[in-house]
Amino acid sequence: MRFSVVSCSVLWIIYCIFSVLHAAIYSEDSRKDYRDVESSALRELFASVAMIASEDALTNYRQLRSLARSYRLSEAVPFGEQTVFGFCSAFLISADIVMTAGHCVLLTPYFCSDSVFVFAYHNGISFSPEIKGNDVVYRCKEVLDVQLDDERDFALIRLDRKTQRKSLKLSTTDHEEGGDIFSVSHPHGILAKYSSGTILGRHGQTIYAALDVFRGSSGAPVFNSEHHVIGLVRSGGHDFEKDEDGESYRLRITEDLEDITSYEKISDIRAVSARWANQLIL
Repeated sequence: MRFSVVSCSVLWIIYCIFSVLHAAIYSEDSRKDYRDVESSALRELFASVAMIASEDALTNYRQLRSLARSYRLSEAVPFGEQTVFGFCSAFLISADIVMTAGHCVLLTPYFCSDSVFVFAYHNGISFSPEIKGNDVVYRCKEVLDVQLDDERDFALIRLDRKTQRKSLKLSTTDHEEGGDIFSVSHPHGILAKYSSGTILGRHGQTIYAALDVFRGSSGAPVFNSEHHVIGLVRSGGHDFEKDEDGESYRLRITEDLEDITSYEKISDIRAVSARWANQLIL
């Protein structure tokens, strides 16, 4: 089915809510670039994760700003030299269908016509904005479904053509509190990052976790130790806070929060796959 986009006023409210609701670092920064991930099995997962960017960003890629310049970050913030390119993350669940967060699709009434999906955007390859017809840059053919409520935050998008990249495996088992998890995402739309964390609990279809993800990580897959997707990144705490100089910003470090609902929110993948079980082979 095709999705009809809601009014711009509602979209603006959604943007304001979710643009501030993303993450912090929990104790120590676990984020790693592709080149710093030693496991070949983990590296393979990067190939199935896409960054969502605008057509305008792709066209003007060489004029885009760095992370440090875009957010007035202090020199101590890692990855500050990397280019801010995209606004959300996504991942393959079949040869031509990707999943992302519902609020990513609702950021613009022209999502399908104005967005591109860039695969393998990491520091293991040399990206060029001129590469448009191969297995790197894809476009949206149609939005199949969008859900955004207290329990679910996801969207399914059909790409303009099939890819030879591997689809990620979705988990069908329970996710235990204290379980180790990790994600591959595009925090702030920069090069893909691996980050690790722990499940803290759940409420309904929402999993709460201490996981180092940021704005731009929305829609990214969250994996268990078997490399199966247990959910997708939804929202969390603030990314940065003012540095001591009062001018620049630094990473917001969170040591301990009493309320687990203040941590990262992950939409349980089983709620999504159950809804589409009869229409898609997941």
